[in-house]
Amino acid sequence: MRPLYSSLPLVVCVALLVSTAAAQTPYGLEVLFQDLEKPVSALTVDDGEVLLSSLDGRVYLVSGGRVRPETVLDVTPRVTALLGEQGFYGVALEPAHAAQGRPRWLVAAYSERDTGDLVVSAFPYDDAGRAAHLEAERVLLRVPMPEPFHYAGHVRFGPDGMLWVSVGNGERSPEHLRARPYSSQDLSHLRGKLLRVDLSGAAAGEPYAVPADNPFVAEPGARPEVYAYGFRNPWKFTFHPETGEVLIVDVGEDRWEEVSRVVPGGDHGWPAREGFECLALPDGPGLVEPRCEELDHQVPPLHAYGHLQIDPAGGLSVTGGVVVRDPALPELAGRYLFADFVMGRVWSLDLITGAVEEVIDTDLPITELVEGPDREVLVVAIDGTMARLVRLP
Repeated sequence: MRPLYSSLPLVVCVALLVSTAAAQTPYGLEVLFQDLEKPVSALTVDDGEVLLSSLDGRVYLVSGGRVRPETVLDVTPRVTALLGEQGFYGVALEPAHAAQGRPRWLVAAYSERDTGDLVVSAFPYDDAGRAAHLEAERVLLRVPMPEPFHYAGHVRFGPDGMLWVSVGNGERSPEHLRARPYSSQDLSHLRGKLLRVDLSGAAAGEPYAVPADNPFVAEPGARPEVYAYGFRNPWKFTFHPETGEVLIVDVGEDRWEEVSRVVPGGDHGWPAREGFECLALPDGPGLVEPRCEELDHQVPPLHAYGHLQIDPAGGLSVTGGVVVRDPALPELAGRYLFADFVMGRVWSLDLITGAVEEVIDTDLPITELVEGPDREVLVVAIDGTMARLVRLP
């Protein structure tokens, strides 16, 4: 495959050594681009190209060692990024084989100007021109948010050809923890869920179809789009390249950040639990869910790391995540890498043993770890950086 960055005139290698004794190999970041436009997400697509999404609502194509100046998609007039965690969250490109003689869909997720709703829309994609048709927007989902926080908004087409969407709970104020039913637990609503829908099977006039094997299709009162629930802000997820399983991160509140393996139909704990702990009410005595210790059906995380008051080597906001296949990093092969947005640390998780090691400690506000065109690990940061994880000599 043609290297994505082959024509770059200069590559800067930033030597950032690991700080944990558990890691035996020193790693660095090979800076590929700087001064990008507030990148929040990257997606490797056909022909070794990358779609790079900005917080304000623009999507650019990275190809041949440069960022093409023409936008693939520009929805800035429709996006608000003024409050809290609002903005444009990224895109997913439908596999070519799923289109069946029609233009394939470029799906985008963003917080809508004026309403503040989470909107997931599909746009016909012109493969020849590398551009989406803005005027033909099809709104797939609209999720009203009570507060401008915890949108999630990650979208990806899975190896099954389905569109997967993470939706946060839209809540930050403590009073929401006293409400019943909890939004993340209420299957009649989409907030705090991981969704799975079928665009290729949509009937005429319908935005999508619901896969027949979704876990709540036959449950009365439940939204059939729901695949898993019990999330707070499932900011990023990825598919294991060999097993197809979904690995997801969930941003915590006051104490713990989570990495989980998604269980179909599973309750992943929020708000009864944060990490492995029962969650205490932040504004009074007692637990959010008094029956927490009795709930033996909830899916525990694979790993949870503490906030700084618990662990100075921890962090404050987890970012996912990629399973390593880079042939230049054989010692990390098969491990899941995740990061912390606030502290800039990157860790590896052994999915078999559960062992976790710090890989690198950076000062970057990391918004995503993603596989590049040649299976390299790309690090994207909202300060405008895109870099490659490399071993140092």
